[in-house]
Amino acid sequence: MKHVAIAAVALFCYVGAASAATLTPLQGQVLLNRGGGYQPISGTVEVKAGDSILVNPDGLAQLAYDDCAT
Repeated sequence: MKHVAIAAVALFCYVGAASAATLTPLQGQVLLNRGGGYQPISGTVEVKAGDSILVNPDGLAQLAYDDCAT
């Protein structure tokens, strides 16, 4: 469970490194905050600098940057 929490923090830290990216929830609950509070997402969404991502302990998500890095 600690590995998932660390992954969530890593996702949060790197969102600001690119101008935009896509976030795809793969398992469990994935939430996105664009300044108005965390909201669950159920499909692929675009994330931008300043957005915050939270992945619950049973969750898994993929973050793909515009430059094709994941």
